[in-house]
Amino acid sequence: MSSLGIRTWHANIEQHASEGVNKILIGNKSDWTDKRAVTEVQGRELADELGMKFMETSAKANDGVEDAFFTLARFVALYHNYGLDTQFSIVQRLQDSAH
Repeated sequence: MSSLGIRTWHANIEQHASEGVNKILIGNKSDWTDKRAVTEVQGRELADELGMKFMETSAKANDGVEDAFFTLARFVALYHNYGLDTQFSIVQRLQDSAH
């Protein structure tokens, strides 16, 4: 999906989803180093711009898939248990707890 497509997806979520919905931008097929449509840096920059966490995954290499799933589950738990009301607050709390 292009960055324009992601921006449209994000706008649709913001417009139609419940307030506080959890979002993660995931770049898949990270094992395709020579066929990448978006670099990791571009993905991170776009995620930062949209206030989301960015992760890369490769189902083929079994890399990052489980981590992406559990990260989203932690987002949901933090939202419900601590009342963090924004994606930025949740990402910030996850980053703080990682250090």
